[in-house]
Amino acid sequence: MKIPIPDFDASDLPVGAIIRRVYNGEEHVVTVDRAVMPYCPRPSLRAQREAITARRGWWRYIYRERRYKTLTAVAREMTGCATINGNWFFGLRARRRRLRRTRA
Repeated sequence: MKIPIPDFDASDLPVGAIIRRVYNGEEHVVTVDRAVMPYCPRPSLRAQREAITARRGWWRYIYRERRYKTLTAVAREMTGCATINGNWFFGLRARRRRLRRTRA
């Protein structure tokens, strides 16, 4: 009996999840936190409504005590590469692609 391997997308990761990645011989740890709105001294009411409804501007990932909106932003910080995909870098979608190929 095969045990199904959990397949996560970045948006599926639960609060408190820890993502580990070894890059250039150094282990990097990213923590998934609840989404919080970045500090803004006096955001307009319209900006607040837009951020709440569209979730734009919300920071969810913590890496080296700094907050990032996306895993791609974290991967860019680690690698310095401007064209990297965060899901690919952390291996979050690779399993889904492999499962699709084996089913076909």
